[in-house]
Amino acid sequence: FQAEDGIRDLVLSRGLGDVYKRQPMHMDYNFVVFGYDSGFYRTVLSDIMGLNSVIYRDLWGTKNKIAAMIYKLYFTPRLPNRHFPFKNLLYHAACDFHFADNRPICFLSFGRNFHDRTYPFLSYLKQHYPNAKFALYYEDLVETHRHDIGWVKQNFDLVLSYDYNDAKRYDILYYPTPYSAIPVESVTNPDNDVYFLGKGKNRLTEIIDAYERFTQNGLKCDFNLVGVPDKQQVYKNDIHYIKSMSYQENLFRASQSKCLLEILQKNARGYTFRMWEAILLGKKIITNNPIVRYSPFFDERYISIFTDTKKLDTDFVRANPDLKIDYHYIDQLSPRHLLEFITARLNETV
Repeated sequence: FQAEDGIRDLVLSRGLGDVYKRQPMHMDYNFVVFGYDSGFYRTVLSDIMGLNSVIYRDLWGTKNKIAAMIYKLYFTPRLPNRHFPFKNLLYHAACDFHFADNRPICFLSFGRNFHDRTYPFLSYLKQHYPNAKFALYYEDLVETHRHDIGWVKQNFDLVLSYDYNDAKRYDILYYPTPYSAIPVESVTNPDNDVYFLGKGKNRLTEIIDAYERFTQNGLKCDFNLVGVPDKQQVYKNDIHYIKSMSYQENLFRASQSKCLLEILQKNARGYTFRMWEAILLGKKIITNNPIVRYSPFFDERYISIFTDTKKLDTDFVRANPDLKIDYHYIDQLSPRHLLEFITARLNETV
């Protein structure tokens, strides 16, 4: 294999084989997972929601609604900083964790949960759970977060990233984005050829180029762009410019297309939810993610890799219309395996 930017070497050197080696589920920890109070995260992490060993909640998803409201007023980074003299009372209200056994706790957080306003809460947890372990998972590029990666590495026992390049750049663990197998109604005759959903970020030009390439070659597109300023919007009668979309609607619309389009942020080299949705729904996918070629689920009948949006393989979308697509991989993406992986790594450090 000849891999761009040493990607194959990175895959092998960071233990990708161990990531995909699945054993019967075994965890020596109870997990408190600080996620987000959104339908999206509660859907893709649904495999762990019913486990006796897992408590999942928004970082401030305490049952005490008053405490949760106070947090939003005083600790969200979008609002002006305010002095709050009763933080410990809020922390206490947020820490009503009860498990059926006395296994040690691992607190697993997603990257955006911690910033300068919430650092004290981490200290509070460490004081009140001295035997606990702390892990943080970056579900987006490190550079997009509101904290210092050096601080994170000093204060968490494990730091993981969904992105190959970030894992190498910051010397942290790589683990592919977890995803639950969600029941979705199968569509026999999709209405559209290509589906895309995403923010413009630093790839808007490439997204529009792809749209033009597909439509100029007679393909029917369902493109949905989130949060694009009015002055940057083109093809307004054909591209859907939206503020947000529920995850269930996203899955429904994706199921109505023959092929999904994935365009990574610049400098990113990690699997996104578009790839997992293609596996879940049994869809073809066109992607500019070069690491896919070395994945255990790669099949050139299902996946087309491109480097230039002006040269997208439009024949790939039309080819083999009766092909039954099955990546045989959806169960391997379960967030249960992320908890197993964290357990194994923590046991190595004991």
